[in-house]
Amino acid sequence: MNWDLSDIYRSIDDKKIPSDVKRLKKQVLAFEKKYKGKVESGNLSDSLFLNIISEYENILMNAQKPYIYFNLLFCADSTNAKVASLMQKMEEEYVSITKHLLFFDLELAKIPDQKIGKFIRSKKLKKYFHHIKHIHENKKYNLSELEEKIIQEMTTVGRSAFTRLFDQIHSKKQYQAKISGKNKSLNQSEIISLLHNPKRDVRKAGAEAFTEGLKSEIFYNTFIYNTLLNDSKVADSLRKYAYPEQSRHIAEETDRKVVDMLSNLISEKYGIVSRYYSLKRKALKLEKLYDHDRYAPLSQKSRLVNFKEAEKIVLESFSEFSETMADIARKFFENKWIDAKMKKGKRGGAFCMYVSPDIHPYILTNYSGSLRDVMTLAHEIGHGIHAILAKDRGFLSFSSSLALAETASVFGEMLVFNKEMQKAKTDKEKFLLLAGKIEDIIATVFRQNCMYLFEKDVHKKRREEGELTEENFNEIWQKRNKEMFGKSVELTENYKVWWSYISHFMHSPFYVYTYSFGELLTLALYKMYKKEGKSFEKKYLNILSKGSSESPEKILKDIGVDINKKEFWKNGLLMIEDMVLEAERLYKKIQKL
Repeated sequence: MNWDLSDIYRSIDDKKIPSDVKRLKKQVLAFEKKYKGKVESGNLSDSLFLNIISEYENILMNAQKPYIYFNLLFCADSTNAKVASLMQKMEEEYVSITKHLLFFDLELAKIPDQKIGKFIRSKKLKKYFHHIKHIHENKKYNLSELEEKIIQEMTTVGRSAFTRLFDQIHSKKQYQAKISGKNKSLNQSEIISLLHNPKRDVRKAGAEAFTEGLKSEIFYNTFIYNTLLNDSKVADSLRKYAYPEQSRHIAEETDRKVVDMLSNLISEKYGIVSRYYSLKRKALKLEKLYDHDRYAPLSQKSRLVNFKEAEKIVLESFSEFSETMADIARKFFENKWIDAKMKKGKRGGAFCMYVSPDIHPYILTNYSGSLRDVMTLAHEIGHGIHAILAKDRGFLSFSSSLALAETASVFGEMLVFNKEMQKAKTDKEKFLLLAGKIEDIIATVFRQNCMYLFEKDVHKKRREEGELTEENFNEIWQKRNKEMFGKSVELTENYKVWWSYISHFMHSPFYVYTYSFGELLTLALYKMYKKEGKSFEKKYLNILSKGSSESPEKILKDIGVDINKKEFWKNGLLMIEDMVLEAERLYKKIQKL
């Protein structure tokens, strides 16, 4: 399936694009002229303030649509030079428009404490309560309007330009591999898929070809990452953030103590990773399990699932829990809101792109037919469902904090996994499914924590010692991964450079911890569902419908979850440990047959 983007614009030549940009430029200048200097006093009626913030929200929402449209096209085919050029142009137009809105948040933050309370308590402004409160609480990190405008305009030739270059390098890169005596030229998604091949020589060849490809671009990736690390350092210094992750914690409304506690608890349980991969080495009958063996299938007969069957699996799984979720998921397939086909120039991995409350999200995957790809599809559709359920919160609050962003996606995966386990007829089928799920959880909880610690290390080292070398990055990457795998996986020299393709490091510093947060949180929510049954559906959908209209802590506290308690997170880790124990039990039973 290829997606249909016509709900945003009909084509790259759609006359509505320049027309929208022209209208928005006129609209934003009028907004700035009319309201600049009139917000910070707080001497506004609730009704007038409602009109101002509604107009602000509407301009902001529509200003991003042309850029998102071309960004989606670019992600599907980065080789299209015209699309790349127009994407850059639309990003510049977006910055040109939104710089005239900067005064609003800055003035909102300056409203005296005694007067901001009036707006926070107003029934008319209930929809914007949390946004107003969040902006006001973090006012000390704001710069002057002129400084904010300079930073925003410089983005297109700074951070944004370097992340775009990173994406283009990796989207266009072709990896040269010799598979079964034949030379093949493969893109990133295709080369990584070889790591899941049942034949060890194919996995090894794929890993070596991937490594050689990464090494050929390592100079550029090292330079790009150094530049982005320094960009973060400069921005943090200007805003007087106390530590590198602080901007992420503020944006996602997560407390440093909670995140550090979670990270430490996960690190303390790295033994779970070692235990599972030791089991996998036995199951594969290997003397040593190398890094290129981690994703090896435990069965020589890999189940292939065509896209139509994947659709059926996802819809049936969602329907069993909630017809509301299934009905929303069905629209993604029926209306072609998904781009699934692997193709040259396409961005690797998968994502769900929120557009706006009045336009549905779009999903990109690289579907190759594995059951893991079905899980990924369910994961991204979960994100899409989350956005659609929260659309009534408005543009400023429909996109949830990243701390809760993985809630619906991981829950969607769990629904598919549980459905497949129910259908399994033998202990061997159950073992294979369980092993696959454990590997996904390890990747989501433990590997993401490992990457979070890698980021903390490199940001700290870059700030203390200056520009880092390729060897610095390699050494820290290998060290953090060895801590996680212990002696269960032999990390080759090749693996040292594999930090250099991970886009999260470039696009969204410290984003990765939210995966660990979301997975453990969702395991707890899924446990509540199994205990409460059908009555849990309403409670769960209510969480999703709140978007970011309240803090993650408040949203979860309303259903009895306290993220400040160690025991809550320990219970999630205990569930993973129990899954590994169950896998060991099933493996022993199979061996006795």
